[in-house]
Order: sequence, then C-alpha cells, then structure tokens
Amino acid sequence: MRRIVPCLCCAAAVLLVSGCADLKNSLPNPVTPGPVVHAEGWNDPGNTAAFHGTYLKQHAWNLSTCKSCHGGTFAGGNSTVSCFPCHDAYPHEVKFSKSGNGSHVLYLRTKSYPLNDCKACHGDDYFGGTAAQTQVSCGQAQCHATLSGTPKSPEACNTCHGQFHGSANDTASWAPPVSLNNDTLSSARGVGAHQLHLGGTGLTSTTSVQCGGCHSVPASLYARGHFDTPGPARVSLTIPLASTPSGGLTPSPTYDAQTLKCANTYCHGSWQLLKSNPLTFNNFYSDSIMTGSFAAPKWNGGSGEAPCGSCHGLPPKGHIDASLDQCAGCHIGVVNTSGQIIDKSKHINGKANVFNQELSFK
Repeated sequence: MRRIVPCLCCAAAVLLVSGCADLKNSLPNPVTPGPVVHAEGWNDPGNTAAFHGTYLKQHAWNLSTCKSCHGGTFAGGNSTVSCFPCHDAYPHEVKFSKSGNGSHVLYLRTKSYPLNDCKACHGDDYFGGTAAQTQVSCGQAQCHATLSGTPKSPEACNTCHGQFHGSANDTASWAPPVSLNNDTLSSARGVGAHQLHLGGTGLTSTTSVQCGGCHSVPASLYARGHFDTPGPARVSLTIPLASTPSGGLTPSPTYDAQTLKCANTYCHGSWQLLKSNPLTFNNFYSDSIMTGSFAAPKWNGGSGEAPCGSCHGLPPKGHIDASLDQCAGCHIGVVNTSGQIIDKSKHINGKANVFNQELSFK
C-alpha cells in the first residue's frame, strides 16, 4: 500500500496565503523604516491635489487601507510612522464624535480644550474648512446646532455648561443645567439655583441675576482663569441688588465655598428701615427699626431655602402685628390677600412699595 506524504512546501504556502489574507490590527515595527509609498505633497495641506486629506475625503474617510502600514491604532505599525505627531486626536474612532467614554468631549476636557487643533481639519469656523480639509461641519443637526438646526460654534458658552442646543446668544442657556460634570439636579453643586436666579419661574422678582454678578466672565475662550483654573467655578458676589443700602446699612455679600451658603445680601433679607426716616410710614413700626431676617440660603438646598417669610418675617421684625391677609391692604398690587406675589417688578427691587408709592431708603 502506497503512503501519501504531504508536501511541506505546499503546507507552508497555504499558511502564508492564509496569514496574508487577514489584516492585522497591530503590525510589528520593522528594524528599518519601510519604503516611501506616497507621492510628493502627501503631507502638504497646501498641495490640494496630492494632500492625504484630499485623498481620504475622496474615499469617504475610509482609513482601513492606512492600517496595513500604520497599524491598527495608527501609532506606526509596519511603517514606524505614527499619525499622531501631526494630529493628536486623529484618526478618530466612530465613538469620538459621540458622547461618553472615548468621545471628543472627554478628550477636549482632559487636554484643556485644544480647539485650535480641530480647526486644522474642520476650518477656522468649524463648519467644514477648505477642500484640502475635511469639509465635515461640526455644526450639523444633532451636533453643534440649536434645536431648530441652526449651526453654532463649539466655542459657544453653552457647549460645555448649560443647554447644549440653546442659542449661542441666549445668556440664560449658558448656566447649568447641565453642569460641567453632566449634572442636571439642583442638588448638585454645579447646578444649584442657577436657572432660578437667571429668571426662573420660582423667582419672586423681575430683577434677575446675570452671570457676571457671581462669576468673572472670561472675555475670550482662553482668557486667564477659564480653562487654566480647576473647578469648581470661583464665586464673587458683585450683584448690585445684593448690596443695596437701606437705613444706613450697606450689605457686604459673601459666599462660603465650603458650606455653599450666601450671606449678607439685601435680596435675602439683609436690610433695615429706620422709623426716624421722614419717608417712612412710621405708624406701622413696633420699634425704632424694621429689619429683614438676614437669611443665608444654601446654594443647592432647593426651594426650601427661600420660602415666603424666610427673608423677612410675616410681618417683618419691628413691624406692628398683622395677619398675612392684611399685607395686601398696604402693599397694594404687590401681594394678594393670600400673601402671594402678584407683581414681581415691585418685589425685591431695592425699594419699599407701600400704598402704591415706591420709596427708597438709601
């Protein structure tokens, strides 16, 4: 009986063909660099025809062929030439354009927001660049755009904090939620009472607080104190209404970054009205002075931090005794007989509104 002996040469050839057919994601680095395979101008963005950005755009940004030489992670592979000395964040994985781990959101934050790097491909306005660049706009619908689809720059204030799809010019949308840490609850330090102070439905005054009343708003994206300063954001109370003088008292607003409490603010009861002031209706005094409650609400304590009666008593200290339903009889148009505010423009505005008269006690 004749034995059949397999040919070792044939077996080797089969293994060789099988191995070459499978593209390796990470190829070993050779001892010496591989041959130059790209045409002149491949790395020159000024050479529109030969530039590799143009080539990739024409091939729908398919980077699979690049892996055969530069490796599955584009760190060098068989060519020993990495893509990343030129562009740190490209080639992108699919998840880079999304949110979450591995996204450009996390990348930019950990790198102190190097948005100028994005401009190399997406153009100075981030809306596509030139033919030699990606021509992929960051302002596409569902990306950096308003809910109506209007493109906006990634440099808009509400890109990182606030309402992401809000208009770039809507200052109320700059403030959390959402916070830098992606928090949405008012109990979170980064959210707190931002929207309420900016004119939310729970605010009992039409005098809303602007961003600059509590923070030093950067004049530009890379201004000192913006990206180069670790959080949480610094608070400096410069709100005019918070230090409104009355009865010889000028409040000195403070914020405690440990307890998260504001104190010494006119708007939370740091005021006094003197009976001796000729402008007062002194027959309503039970003492020589009427004062607020000097409340110190906690920033993220919720609505329970400033209910009606917390900034001043009902009635205020130094006021003659009166029931809640009697307030409307003197503070006409300000509150109703249930003590509810009916005209926010007459409440917490730096003046006393009595018998339809607006009196200043500075």
